[in-house]
Amino acid sequence: MLAELARQAGDLDAALASCERAVEMFRSIDNRMGVNRIYLTRSDVYAARGELDDALASCDVALSVANASGDRLGILLASIMWAVHGFALGRFEEATAMAVTAMAASADLGGFMRADTLNYGAWSFALAGGDTALAREWLNEAISLLDDEARVGLFGRAVQHSLGEVCRLDHDLEQAETWLQRALIAPPADDANDRVARESLARVSIECGDHAKARGYLLNVLDALTRDGPAADLASCFDAIARLAWAEAADHRVAATLTAAADALYATWAGRARVYAAERDETAAACEASLGPEEFDLAVTAGGALALSDAFDLARSVLDL
Repeated sequence: MLAELARQAGDLDAALASCERAVEMFRSIDNRMGVNRIYLTRSDVYAARGELDDALASCDVALSVANASGDRLGILLASIMWAVHGFALGRFEEATAMAVTAMAASADLGGFMRADTLNYGAWSFALAGGDTALAREWLNEAISLLDDEARVGLFGRAVQHSLGEVCRLDHDLEQAETWLQRALIAPPADDANDRVARESLARVSIECGDHAKARGYLLNVLDALTRDGPAADLASCFDAIARLAWAEAADHRVAATLTAAADALYATWAGRARVYAAERDETAAACEASLGPEEFDLAVTAGGALALSDAFDLARSVLDL
């Protein structure tokens, strides 16, 4: 408890020290569930410090302890946490395998835990470029476990966004738009789920050729963000705006520059970069063909060196045309 309070307060050194003391105490009384939960807190602390290899190592210990004691919830929590941090490190296949382990554990727990794990697990398959049909099946199951009130709540909207994005990745644009619309809140608000749903809808609109609608969604997203982050959200927003600039056959140098700026920011979350990799490659290839290799390389170099605030202003200039 003290470790978690210190983590939430941002005192990460104190949180790690509390974790070490708590592990010693729980081991001394052979409380393996307590050891599992403390190592999960320890993993969160390392992740907050940006030390993701150490975060995964803590997950490994937590998973080992849970397996030894038959703690199904502990297995589920450690597997999902490993999957999240593994994706951040670009270890997609291992992360997906961990999501599958979590889903096996969630089958014994049922209810909300099952729905939550189905959402994570299905999304991990989509992120890894795997079986989108299975991902859709799992997400539909997750939604079926939620009552009407839960579906319009924070978690329900997250599941519906996940399903919409998986449909979009599967090129089922009609179903993608249906589910993503259900994930929105009105009027647009400073809400992470709402932002990512609107950005996904912008991408659907671009694929459908409705650039005006895409511009409206992206203006909503950019208005809800600030020049200093979150970096992963800004990266995918810049990426989508570059896609719009390319689709409108506007200034391809701007599109290439913004794509490069997004790539520089994607280092904060490799998983999201993988979701949009095919679209980015298509945009970059088209820009290079239009500009020529030398001009394209100059644009990419400029984009990679852009300050975050300058990239934000460039993205805004595209939408304000």
